[in-house]
Amino acid sequence: MAEQVGLGVVGLGMWAEVLAQAVARSAKLRLVSGYTRAAETRAAFAARYGCRPAASYEALLADPEVEGVLVTSPNQDHPAHACAAAGAGKHVFLEKPMANTVREAKAILRACQQAGVVLSIGHEFRRAPAHRAMKAMGEAGELGRLLMAEGNFSTRAGLATRPGHWKWRRENIPGGPMTQVGIHQFDTLCYLLGRPARVTACFSRVATPAEMDDVTQALVEFESGALGYVGAAYSSPITFFTNLYGTEANLFFAVDTMGEGHTAHHVGRSGELWAQKAGAARRERVPLREGDVLVEELEEFAECIRLGKRPEVDGEQGLLTAVLVLAAVRSAREHRPVAVQELLDEA
Repeated sequence: MAEQVGLGVVGLGMWAEVLAQAVARSAKLRLVSGYTRAAETRAAFAARYGCRPAASYEALLADPEVEGVLVTSPNQDHPAHACAAAGAGKHVFLEKPMANTVREAKAILRACQQAGVVLSIGHEFRRAPAHRAMKAMGEAGELGRLLMAEGNFSTRAGLATRPGHWKWRRENIPGGPMTQVGIHQFDTLCYLLGRPARVTACFSRVATPAEMDDVTQALVEFESGALGYVGAAYSSPITFFTNLYGTEANLFFAVDTMGEGHTAHHVGRSGELWAQKAGAARRERVPLREGDVLVEELEEFAECIRLGKRPEVDGEQGLLTAVLVLAAVRSAREHRPVAVQELLDEA
């Protein structure tokens, strides 16, 4: 692309900082403007990243240099911010979860489709070099028939949540850590195993002071017959692993070095992938390239804007992962398996 794509960002919390740093690492992108309600916060953000502080979200959307909007606001604000951006003709990069209800997620999808703008959902972890290698090895038949996958993404974020923060209230984060971090593993398991059919889950509130459940687990039945497990806690030391099992080989990916920076940096750069082949005496390490999953997803967003391409994780896929979380919430509450189609048919 000959010209950088200009981006605005709404919601200037921690994740906006992470994405702004990723934009700065790319020659294809530039940050034009940022908005949040607190004038002091947006001025400080603008000074750090060399962009303009927008006096209002409407002003950001009216800026002709803003071609796409990074929506990093709290979950409950996603529908309003994404739909307003689409209505203004701006392309939308929307952080997961797409929304807290199926109805709202479908409204976002419909607004972007009607406006003819790109809708890309922030599921960067499927781009991890290890997950790309797992996918390639599975498609090449090296694993045999795919049987099962496991994923866990846990942090201590729930222990630090305090009254007044948007995550304190259960209605804003209905699945607790499953909504915020486990959802990434739902996306990865769908990437590896295909379309999900049914979810059975258990949630518990063990250690967090907030209203949310902080220990969550879900079993996923896939249309292929394969099974998956996703675990997410908001009260344990940070954990990230993905395992994939087949009739001819198993793959084990884990990140055990968490230094400075967000988990996404380490998943892209410091994890190890091991293969256990049928009949082999020991596991073998699978060589991986180094990746920058955040830059890759944002540069793809820019290419979709310029070239009219469809994002790998588009609105349809974002809707599916949001539905998986909501199916897990319903399953945990009603103590029964919940079909994915049950939720899709309701809204």
